[in-house]
Amino acid sequence: MGGKRPVVSSPRGSLAALLAGIGFTVSLAVSVLLGMPRCARVVTPQGGPKDTLHPQVVRCAPPNGITQFKGGEVRITFNEYVKLKDPQKSIIVSPPLKVPIAPIIRGKSLVIRLDDSLQPHTTYSIRWGNAVVDLTEGNPVQGLEYVFSTGPAIDSCRLSGIVRDAFLHKPLESAHVMLYREADDSLAAKRKPDFVARTDASGRFEFTHLPKGQFTLAALKEANGNLLYDDAAKETIAFHSQPIEGTCESRMSSTSAQAQDSLQAPDKMAASPITLNGFMQRWGRQRLLRKLRPVREQLAFIFSHLNDDSVTASLCGQPSARLVAERAGDTVSFWIMDSTVAAIDSLAVCLRHASTDSLGSIAMRTDTVHLVYTPAKAGKGGTKGGQPKPPAKSSTEECAHKGFRMTLTYRSSAEFVPGDTLTLSSPRVPTTIDTTRIAVIDLTDSSRRPYRIVRYPRMPRRLSIIPTLATHEQYRLEVLPGAFHDLIGSTNDTLRQDIKLADASKHCIVRIVLSHAPDRCLVQLIGTGNERRTQYQAARAAGQDTVTLHYVKPGTYGIRLVEDVNGNGQWDAGDYFAKVQPEPVRYFSDEKGQNELKVRQNWEYSLKVDYSKLAE
Repeated sequence: MGGKRPVVSSPRGSLAALLAGIGFTVSLAVSVLLGMPRCARVVTPQGGPKDTLHPQVVRCAPPNGITQFKGGEVRITFNEYVKLKDPQKSIIVSPPLKVPIAPIIRGKSLVIRLDDSLQPHTTYSIRWGNAVVDLTEGNPVQGLEYVFSTGPAIDSCRLSGIVRDAFLHKPLESAHVMLYREADDSLAAKRKPDFVARTDASGRFEFTHLPKGQFTLAALKEANGNLLYDDAAKETIAFHSQPIEGTCESRMSSTSAQAQDSLQAPDKMAASPITLNGFMQRWGRQRLLRKLRPVREQLAFIFSHLNDDSVTASLCGQPSARLVAERAGDTVSFWIMDSTVAAIDSLAVCLRHASTDSLGSIAMRTDTVHLVYTPAKAGKGGTKGGQPKPPAKSSTEECAHKGFRMTLTYRSSAEFVPGDTLTLSSPRVPTTIDTTRIAVIDLTDSSRRPYRIVRYPRMPRRLSIIPTLATHEQYRLEVLPGAFHDLIGSTNDTLRQDIKLADASKHCIVRIVLSHAPDRCLVQLIGTGNERRTQYQAARAAGQDTVTLHYVKPGTYGIRLVEDVNGNGQWDAGDYFAKVQPEPVRYFSDEKGQNELKVRQNWEYSLKVDYSKLAE
């Protein structure tokens, strides 16, 4: 131990040679490095198969299915490193917690704290969706669910179904499906649910650990994620008309529940799923936005949303004064049909309309609204009194001896299809119509063709002319002055419009022979794109099974059948607050799954459709 360390010595020349050799080696290494391409980068080694396996749960504490849970930390450990992907959009806790969980990653473990005040004797389910993925390839853990109970057993009732668009029958993805223990009306607009699930890409949902009992069921495609139906203009709602129960098994004890420590959700139920049809409320939170009197005869009210049957009006103090209502979009106008009353500058209107209360319910109310007509000053622009500048011809004195222009529209400006209507619109409500001043002329021989006129109660300034036409190609609609008069004595200007009849040989005829269909049934030929837009429509006539669509252009179409419950000739959405479901819709598909009809020009097609065999 006390010996001297050996000393290694070398001649002076040998040391110099060694240093020179080291210098040469360093210089060579630097030269080689400098000569390498500067864009070199680190790449993943090639040759191995891509990792397609999702992480597996190896341990969780407390164990999955624990009972008598008092709160605290939950740790779920996987067989590899994981990360979180959009956890707030994917994780569903049912029943909902007052404060959302905030999961964190620690190595291979997922950690959450349940500090919220948990309800006693309640089974909780945390479904993770696609929120947990592996670190390298992003493979999500499928069907990950953690279940615990604050009581002695795990509830095991299940409920499954599908949420879809009521009209298009397309699945509604990421919709919240909500259960309430109560049977009260409009619960989705009043409070958060007792239990909640979320639909997947196919619109499917499932509750797996419900208690026994009846529930009120609704679904909501939200705009703000607060589990409340509070923005009807932007949110899609669906609801089940009757209370519903889950399919129940025997309640799971602590021992049997903890045996399911894989945290995988149970297999799907084989029972027939429930179908919920989602729709946008026909009117949302309704309130009066603006009031206008742009011309003397018109009292206009603009609403945020409009229920067509909810607005009426009378003149305060003059209940006998006749008003004619006109509805267009979210605007209701009342046209004064008494020239003496129209000449009064300031009028008080007793307006009765629906309004949404703080709970989202619709209630009727009556307001007294004052409207003042202010004539435009010559040479002045802009507005007066906060109202738009009235048109120059809004003054009775100025317009009494001036004509007004009628506007003509029909389905296709390029060609007119027999059976369609020629629609005339007037700037005011016509008070008299002289049919001798209206003619549909066949330009081939200058003969006049018969026609009939249809008036629309909800659109008093509009009327339709339905002519009976021969096979000739060219016609002309002629409307001479004196055909229409309005309240102030004005008459229409001359209108002449040439009309080209569609060529039947370039179109086809499609006949749909119905069986077991509702009496009020609309048959629609629709486009084959995702929007499924209506291209042609015909209604089933009373007592008739065959619906014929003429002048159909060549192409490929789907077939949609609408049960027109209210007989208004169009599909109508539902009303959540009145508990009215949307009108039923079915799509044609034959026994082989063929759901398209291809047609060619100058052909006639006949197709039998059994309504009872079409999917609801």
